[in-house]
Amino acid sequence: MSAKAEQGSETSSSLQSSSCWSASSSSTFSSLRVRMSSMDVKPKILCGRERPVYKHAQHAHKAFESLNEMRRLGLLCDVCLVAGDLELPCHKSVLAACSQYFYAMFTNEMSESKATRIVLQEIDPSALSILIDFVYSSEIHVTEENVQVCRYFNFWLEID
Repeated sequence: MSAKAEQGSETSSSLQSSSCWSASSSSTFSSLRVRMSSMDVKPKILCGRERPVYKHAQHAHKAFESLNEMRRLGLLCDVCLVAGDLELPCHKSVLAACSQYFYAMFTNEMSESKATRIVLQEIDPSALSILIDFVYSSEIHVTEENVQVCRYFNFWLEID
């Protein structure tokens, strides 16, 4: 029996013996166990005992997909980045998490930290669009026309 299966049976036994366990919970627990089989299970020491910690491998990817869709719809965006005639609604927290440049801008006493509209003079509108798409998707479609945009990744926006 694999370590994952052993941990699952131990968890099942401990849940079944708990006072909140009922017969109707059995089917719910079985479906949960099936869904958790796609997750990484890592032990963690809590209160002196080893407990399984479940980590879904796709969680961060799916969260960023949702944030990108919300950005496209203008939902919960708290800043608008402007380059030329292009205006891109964004989430400050996403920008700050993915770029040291934006982290410094939004967490220090700069006027931009409280601004809802930030005009970026130094960047081409198409480059800004590509960079923001990259921040939210971690993908960039490199072409001969946009290959120079990558220089902004490390230098201007401090994105690795």
